[in-house]
Amino acid sequence: MPLAAYDTSRKAAELLATAREDRELLRQLMAMPALERIEAALGEARFRRYTLARMLALEAESALGDPARDPRAVAELGAAIAGTLPRDPEGTARRTAAWAYWLLGKALLQAGQWRLAEDAFQSISAFIPRGVPASEGEALACLGMAQLHEDLGHEQQAAALFLRAAYLYAKRGDPWPEAACQAQLGLLLHRTGDLESAARPLRAALGLIDAAFAPSLAARLRLVLAGVETVLGDAVAAGEQLRQARQLYPLAPSPVEEIERRWSEARIAAAADERETAESLLERVRRELLDRGSLDEAARCSCELLLIQIESRRYDAASQLAVDLARAFPPAGEPWAPELATLARLAAEEPEKCYPASCELRRRLRRPPAACPGRPALLVPARVLADRLFRGCGELEDPIGAAADL
Repeated sequence: MPLAAYDTSRKAAELLATAREDRELLRQLMAMPALERIEAALGEARFRRYTLARMLALEAESALGDPARDPRAVAELGAAIAGTLPRDPEGTARRTAAWAYWLLGKALLQAGQWRLAEDAFQSISAFIPRGVPASEGEALACLGMAQLHEDLGHEQQAAALFLRAAYLYAKRGDPWPEAACQAQLGLLLHRTGDLESAARPLRAALGLIDAAFAPSLAARLRLVLAGVETVLGDAVAAGEQLRQARQLYPLAPSPVEEIERRWSEARIAAAADERETAESLLERVRRELLDRGSLDEAARCSCELLLIQIESRRYDAASQLAVDLARAFPPAGEPWAPELATLARLAAEEPEKCYPASCELRRRLRRPPAACPGRPALLVPARVLADRLFRGCGELEDPIGAAADL
């Protein structure tokens, strides 16, 4: 056997043996109760292995991309082990620990454990090397805290942190993470109604994204921009953004994404005062969400449809929308009857109060929803698509991205 082939074969065998050892150590740890597991990981030298920390990062990242799995246990264990790794001159241990705590923060954020998520993201600061401008750890912490503040409804803090994270990644020359941060900043500003400010980061993100790599995210950003241009009165620019968005649809022909796109096109039609088109599209979306979506999704769509119907002075439409929600989501959908009825009554009797009331209702609907047993969300959140881009995962690729490079 040639020497080079022998060396390759020997290295492969060593890697396989190491992976088996790590898998056995992981099995032993996961068989322990949670507190004992963390105590063992922190206290026993046999678990202080870079390869085990990397394996746990891969496991956590994979679980984050799977709605059926809870990534918290492996993410917590990975952070505990990564935090004990001895520092090396190349900074591999620091980077591994920073990513491990970011993955833990993301797992906790996904579970709605805000305080613990904040602690995890703040822990990244312990692994940021001093005197290094635009460190990856600082950028990770900024992005994590931005998403946390967004979930808590702190829009100004979230926007500032998304902007900071985008700046840090730009300084590092990392276009995909920068694009992911710019996209989330633009979508946040759009949701808060700051349309002119939203357009800048949305365009910046699109300038960095390879649309073939992230077609659904790119299409969503162009649809949002089409709506912004429509509201700002530039019909030509709006039409061009809509045309380019539709060109991306065949690159990601997802039935679920088609619902999201139809909803976006309904908003564009509503902004152009094409009420019949907007209402027709929203009614199709609403019916699909009542049949297959979550209460939160169906309630948001019902609210948007009601606002269009109110503009046509169809104030009695609220009752049927409320009945449909109650029937589709018993009993959780029943409280929406007075919410929608109040909005319709204000539009008919006190129109000056309708707009602030609708803004407040839509603001509450933007908050992370409470789980409805048996009816998970149907639509993919934009954050999930942005996170895939951030980690360097193509839309149709395996969800493992950044952790594979540790």
